[in-house]
Amino acid sequence: MFNALSSDHPYLKRLWIDVFGDNISTVDYLFENIFSPDKMFAVGHGKELAASAYYFDVSLGNKKEIFKAAYICGVATKPEERSKGYASCLIDHAVSEIKKKDYDLILLIPASLSLFGFYGKFGFEPFSYINRLEVSEAKGIKDISPPEFCEIIRGEKENGMLRAVYGKPAVFGKSLFYKTGKNTLSSVGVPSAAEIRAAAKNLGNEGFIISPKNNGYGKNVPLCAAIKLNSREYPENIYINFLLN
Repeated sequence: MFNALSSDHPYLKRLWIDVFGDNISTVDYLFENIFSPDKMFAVGHGKELAASAYYFDVSLGNKKEIFKAAYICGVATKPEERSKGYASCLIDHAVSEIKKKDYDLILLIPASLSLFGFYGKFGFEPFSYINRLEVSEAKGIKDISPPEFCEIIRGEKENGMLRAVYGKPAVFGKSLFYKTGKNTLSSVGVPSAAEIRAAAKNLGNEGFIISPKNNGYGKNVPLCAAIKLNSREYPENIYINFLLN
C-alpha cells in the first residue's frame, strides 16, 4: 500500500524540494546514491502523490562497539493534504517494516524540539544529546572536554553525501564545520575551543554552533529520537555526527 514506485520519483523529488527547499542536484544525489527502492514510501502515486517518507542505513560506533541503525527522513506532506494523518501512517509503516529486519535502532531527527512529543506516539525517545551554543556564548569558551563516545562509522559514500547535502565545509584549524541550517555551523568531530571561537566569529553577531555534548558549556538538547530494538546498552552520550540536521 505504501511502497513508492519508480514512476513516482519525479513527484517525490518535487515534493522534497517544495517542502525542504533543497536544490535539484542535492535531491538527485539522494535518490541515486542514498535511497533504496525498498526503503521509499508514499501515500498516492504520480500526480496523486500526497506524502512521502524514506529510511537508509547508518552504522554508529566507536573502537569497541558498532550499532546498526535505520534512519527515517524526508517525512513530508503536500500542504493541501495535511491534517489527514498521512505522515503518521507512513511513520507507523516504516517502523513496522524496519522492525522486521536486523537493526539495533531506529532514528529520526525532529525538525524542532516540540515534535519530540509527536514522535513519542510511535515509541521514539530523545537520543544523542548535543550542544547548541549561541554565537555570543561560543566566543567565550575557554576549554573543552571531549565526549567519550562521539563517532559515526563513515565511508566515502557518507562523506560524499555530507558534501552533496551541505556543500563544501568551512575549515577552522583542523576541524570541519558544515552549514547545516540558517546561521548554523555543525562540527565534524570534537573541535577545540579555539576552533569553535573561530567558527562563531565566521557567523557574525548571531547564529548557532552545534557540537558534541559537553556538560561544561552550552545548552544540551537532543539531536535525535530513537526506538531501541534490543537489550543492548547504548551510551547516553552517543553523538551522531553524520546525522546533523
